[in-house]
Amino acid sequence: MVPKFNSSFKEACSNNRWRTDASKKALLHTSHDNIRIVEGSTAGEKDLLSRCLVGKFQATQELPTLNDVRRWACNTWKNALGVNVFAMNDGQFLFELPSKKIVEHVQSGEWIWKKMKLELSWWKPTTG
Repeated sequence: MVPKFNSSFKEACSNNRWRTDASKKALLHTSHDNIRIVEGSTAGEKDLLSRCLVGKFQATQELPTLNDVRRWACNTWKNALGVNVFAMNDGQFLFELPSKKIVEHVQSGEWIWKKMKLELSWWKPTTG
């Protein structure tokens, strides 16, 4: 569900597609301009964003399109069935992989598309 433009931060957090199991268990308390997050739990291996990497191609020429990257990722990471790719800001891409084990394998490799190296890092809330 896409949050409404005029929704509060609390509503946006509650209805977000990227919400993890840990954040679902957390309680959000709001009063005036303050938001307090209590309880919850640490992110587990099955949480969506613990299976995500953010990548950016070191481009000296044309940047790849989202379709280019999706096709390339599916062909390159054949053992990662069901890889999803999403475009982000500043030429970055979010790669959602089936498991944390596959994420670790992908991150340990060196990946190149049309002579451009793909720099990968773990997703974090301040990315993109």
